[in-house]
Amino acid sequence: MLEKILQDFSRITNWDEWDDFEQKYFNFPEKEINAIDEIIDIEISLDGEISKNVYVNYDVSGELMDLYEMLRWENFKKLEPETHEENQQIPEFYGKICHHCNIYAEKYKKDFCPIYSKKLRIFPLNNW
Repeated sequence: MLEKILQDFSRITNWDEWDDFEQKYFNFPEKEINAIDEIIDIEISLDGEISKNVYVNYDVSGELMDLYEMLRWENFKKLEPETHEENQQIPEFYGKICHHCNIYAEKYKKDFCPIYSKKLRIFPLNNW
């Protein structure tokens, strides 16, 4: 299945094709929302850096969410290379997230989650 996903991903050349691809492979069912305010406000210290818990709206494994976010990031790089490059010039726009334990940090220098040892994904902070 992964091979097929990656093969289909390699053929994407525009946003409409991405939308079709996303719908085909990553149409996740939504979770019931329970105590979302309590979950979002939890702060965690990771190697001295303050991190926060992330509430994921979808009923999906960390592995699948991680694959989706990685492909979404790569697709943006592929379809919008100039904008992607411009965004890279402003690192404070981005943090790092682990989709396996659902925590993120605005300033975390390491590339792997200290809990799961999985690669951290870069994500926009949306607080600018």
